[in-house]
Amino acid sequence: MDVESAVALMKRSEVFGGFDHGVLRRLAELAEQVQFAAGGTVFTKGEHAEPFFYMIVSGSVDILLSTGERVTTQGSGDIIGEIGPVSRSKVRMRTVVAAEPTGLLRWDLGAIEQQSEDLYGAVLGALKNLAWSRANPLIRKLAGEPR
Repeated sequence: MDVESAVALMKRSEVFGGFDHGVLRRLAELAEQVQFAAGGTVFTKGEHAEPFFYMIVSGSVDILLSTGERVTTQGSGDIIGEIGPVSRSKVRMRTVVAAEPTGLLRWDLGAIEQQSEDLYGAVLGALKNLAWSRANPLIRKLAGEPR
């Protein structure tokens, strides 16, 4: 995926949609493209969360419970792996498996931080917001509160 295609995909994302073109371009240049065959494990619940998070470029992934039951499927433009690197525990919360051949952009938060503290702060804030929005319904459900 070329830089401008990555920028276009990121602009449609709930995480990066509000970032300006120059910032998105810098992020696209820092991304590594990775591929997974159908059934390939992106990461496993309980493993140490390297400082990586991902955006799905093509294909889709299944988010699994430890029982192997599928919670949801995510596809092009979705961000995955945001909770582990921003949490205190630095542990992956779910297993993620490619549902079909899948292309991802992978970012290393450490490399982003080395590039620019401002860029790092913006990305970290966006990832924390996404992590909270995904965790909040579960927290409310566990607490017995209405959504």
